[in-house]
Amino acid sequence: MFGLFKKKKADVNADFIDKAAAMMRLQIMLCRFEPEFVPALDKDIVRGYFVGWFDSCLQRLGVSIADDETFFHLMLRAHEILLPMYVDDIRQYTFTSMRRQDALAFQKGMQVGGSEFLEVLGSVRKPLAFAQYIHEGRGPLAG
Repeated sequence: MFGLFKKKKADVNADFIDKAAAMMRLQIMLCRFEPEFVPALDKDIVRGYFVGWFDSCLQRLGVSIADDETFFHLMLRAHEILLPMYVDDIRQYTFTSMRRQDALAFQKGMQVGGSEFLEVLGSVRKPLAFAQYIHEGRGPLAG
């Protein structure tokens, strides 16, 4: 009644992002001590992978994004959850990622991240493309 107990749309969207970040966190934990980990975060393919993962989550759940600013804030929230200990300025990191969307490597990363999200959704399979890339230099993000 009167919408008092309804969650705001922004809160629901943020909940989806939080859950998608939790799914991705295992890969970060597996990779964080590798020497290639922090430098890889600046690569377009990795930035695209993260954005693709979260974008696919929102699309799959039918989340309506009103504008670019709303999308940016959702991506910022995702990166704040995923990378707080590894990136000094997460707002700048996210902004830079959004500006790299025309780069071919970024687009490939988005495709891999989005596809992997859809593959693991509802299955027991865990996302591993980022971990394979960091640990072994192979997998869908490699070369």
